[in-house]
Amino acid sequence: MESPAPSTDAIHTARALFPRGLSQPESGWRFSLDALLLGAFASPRPGARVLDLGCGCGPAGLWLLLRDASPGVTMTGLDISPDMVRAAGENAARLGLSDVFSAHVLDVRDVRARAADPPRQGAYRPEPESFDHILCNPPYRPMGAGRTSPHAGRHLARCESLGALSDFLSAAAFLLANRGGLSVVYPASRLTGLITALTEKNLEPKTLLPVLSRPDHPARLVLVSAVKNGGRELAVLPPLVLYREADGSDDLDAGAPRRLSETALAFCPCLAANP
Repeated sequence: MESPAPSTDAIHTARALFPRGLSQPESGWRFSLDALLLGAFASPRPGARVLDLGCGCGPAGLWLLLRDASPGVTMTGLDISPDMVRAAGENAARLGLSDVFSAHVLDVRDVRARAADPPRQGAYRPEPESFDHILCNPPYRPMGAGRTSPHAGRHLARCESLGALSDFLSAAAFLLANRGGLSVVYPASRLTGLITALTEKNLEPKTLLPVLSRPDHPARLVLVSAVKNGGRELAVLPPLVLYREADGSDDLDAGAPRRLSETALAFCPCLAANP
């Protein structure tokens, strides 16, 4: 039995609280500001068909829809975890976005094979070059690096055990329309590998936004946009600094609450509510 549709007041409340209140499987990947920054960074054209590869519970795609920067966008999420897909659907319903957001279970490594399969009831079958823009927050930790999470779902989301960067980019290149756009968030320490992998898939990097915790810190993340079969020209944007420097009233390095910078809040207002 389907749950009743939320009231208009409930939808307004959920949107005002976003990303608080998002449903997340207890043992699965817990979204962080990486996904929210990705949703703020992506700029699909109005009316675009957008895909979120490895959508998790949906924070990146849902935030892109909520900020309404590109009217008429529709969002599809793919994830290997049925629990995550279920949570993404619940979150879309709670936010009143079920008419423009859908999520499906699919391993990114099986995208080409599934597209070639005959249609089957209940199985999502993506068509090649069927999306105008793709979001991608791929697993970033090589197998054997760092500590293994005791929660299998979190381990899969962070580590390249069930899909490396190349698998996600292969799926993106297959599903993205010619001259379509790709938006990726990735650790800055692995930028060289990201740029190499993008160009190998004919996904030409176009803009690069470094993300710093503080002005005196090296970049922790990069946000990169690319265009399928685009020209070779890359714009490196001024860095996005997430937190203001300490002014004597608090000490960021001593564990006092870190204050988001005005620039970060202007770029991604929902960071203020990020749990």
